[in-house]
Amino acid sequence: MNLREFLSNDEEFNSTISQEDHTKNSCPEVLGIPWNSKSVTIILSGKMAPNHGITKRTVSQQLASAYDPLGFLVPVLLPAKVFLQSLWKDEYGWDTELPPNLQEQWRIISSEISTFYSEIKRQAFERETLAQSTSSQTLANLQWQPVSTSAARTRPTL
Repeated sequence: MNLREFLSNDEEFNSTISQEDHTKNSCPEVLGIPWNSKSVTIILSGKMAPNHGITKRTVSQQLASAYDPLGFLVPVLLPAKVFLQSLWKDEYGWDTELPPNLQEQWRIISSEISTFYSEIKRQAFERETLAQSTSSQTLANLQWQPVSTSAARTRPTL
């Protein structure tokens, strides 16, 4: 297995990558999540296919199909998880079609999830803003600090 399809947000680095190793996709996926290399953002979106004949099985399938390895979609998916939990509490069968009021409730929840779209920037601060508004001491404090070694030497007793 070979590593291939490289891409960076640095154009100078991209020019050093051989053409056969350079990705053709302008918005590749990293861990299954789209990454925009130009704006250096990851793209989050909720996708739920509309379906007819809504059952506990179809609700569970749609909820399980939402790929979210980093947990960014948890607040968006929470109403759907609560809805599925209510189906379990009310002891609906896997293939029992839900009553019209619950089907409508699920359509509303799934359409709200489907309309979700967000882009998250990689950096917490814009470089220009950070450079203008902070001193060198503040910048030094933003760096990772080592963990205290004294805490590692003490072990809790049971």
